[in-house]
Amino acid sequence: MFARSTLFAVGAFLFLTTLALAQTPDANDARVATLVKKLGSGLYQARESARKGLESLGADSLDTLRKARASIDTDVEALRRLDDVISRFELQLLTKQILTPKKVHLVLKDATPPQAIAELAKVSGYPIQFQGDATKFANKKLTLDIKAPFWQVLDRINQDAGLVERADSLPQDLGDPRFGNVRVMRGGIARVYSPNTQVAPAGPIVVVPRTTEQPRVDFAGAVKTEVRVSRDPKSQDVIVELTAGIEPRLVNGMVAGKPALAKIADGNGRTLEAMPDQAVVDGITTGGLIPGVLPRRNSVQFRFKNPGDALNAIKELAGQWTVTVDLQNELIAKLPNILNATGKSASGSNGGDLTVVSIKKTPAGDFEATIAMNGLTPNPFGNNVVINGGGGVIIRGNVVINGAIVIGPNGVQMGGSGNRKDLPDLVDATGQKFQILAVTADNTSISNTGVSRTATIVYRPNPGQGEPRDLVLFGTRNHAIAVPFRFENVAIPSKN
Repeated sequence: MFARSTLFAVGAFLFLTTLALAQTPDANDARVATLVKKLGSGLYQARESARKGLESLGADSLDTLRKARASIDTDVEALRRLDDVISRFELQLLTKQILTPKKVHLVLKDATPPQAIAELAKVSGYPIQFQGDATKFANKKLTLDIKAPFWQVLDRINQDAGLVERADSLPQDLGDPRFGNVRVMRGGIARVYSPNTQVAPAGPIVVVPRTTEQPRVDFAGAVKTEVRVSRDPKSQDVIVELTAGIEPRLVNGMVAGKPALAKIADGNGRTLEAMPDQAVVDGITTGGLIPGVLPRRNSVQFRFKNPGDALNAIKELAGQWTVTVDLQNELIAKLPNILNATGKSASGSNGGDLTVVSIKKTPAGDFEATIAMNGLTPNPFGNNVVINGGGGVIIRGNVVINGAIVIGPNGVQMGGSGNRKDLPDLVDATGQKFQILAVTADNTSISNTGVSRTATIVYRPNPGQGEPRDLVLFGTRNHAIAVPFRFENVAIPSKN
């Protein structure tokens, strides 16, 4: 039967519950103002009531809450509680944004399984490969017309065609130095031992003929979780394998580490206790994630002491993964009232700060600003340059630099005419960007404490454009979100 997601479990974490009150904007603003004022009450019950009242408005009230925040002057406690509510709503919106799945419309008529996989790769734009003897599927025909999220469409094909996603989709050349020292053991990959392993490009989604029972699948938008249950042939211990996969569209997406198990109970509601996670299960080290090799798929196994035949099913299995992903073109830092911002700084969302050293209007009507960015932008060398604590510099591969460069005990310093990558934008009151006419000076220092860059930039207004208002820096921001899963009545094989 086509596996279906447990939407009610996912909804609590991922999708917004619309609870906004049916009020006019003015009435809603007044209610928010009243509740915000009560956040600073000396009575705990009044503060809690106000917090719950704000949370009941839902994430649709974010703009109103942000406006209300500006009205709080000296009440530190009220500000802290309001920031907590705002942060929760922002995380809800961010989680929804990240995990909204890609929808695909797949139409098949008398297609073989390999043809079906190739068509899904075409319509989704994702790298998907069939591996196996295609001749064995020559007489297997699939006819489908389905509109659904990507993972559910792939699962439907796998169910109908007798396929399964391969759990150990690894680069073909395990001797590639990018991947460190990889040890292959029975059942798959054990781990990478190199401490300086670089993140390799994620490989394709590989499906192969299914030889065992189809895993149960739970869908959480762009992330899916599979569960397989087996017994150790010798000890008869129960082995629960959880595998998470994320859509390839998520930039630098990674399922990080082991999932947190919230509940795993037998038919009588008793909690099952996993054995120590140092145990190696069927040749795969518990923990399963292979740094730099499989960032988009993570398999973890848990072992439970042999319960005998009395336990034939796991009544409930629930938990959550931590997924990290990079979002592009995100606001990293902003300095308002820029013409009066000389000497002022703004903290970056990734840490670090953006500082206006100086800004002036030139006789030609341009604006010349000297900007310092400390810890805001990524290392321009990526992982090609490593600076050791003792002052040594390790260079992997080729590093091309335009301008002057000094490599010494204090790290790497670069100077030259500069480039326009990762520079802040000057915008007017409407948000329109000024043109970057020139970068007359650009110095970057890379040390163990991070990347610092100071640049002098000449901005030119567009025809008819007003005065500049803000200096804004957009870039890549890494986010970590919790992705839940839940299964019910998962069968446990009988003793061998």
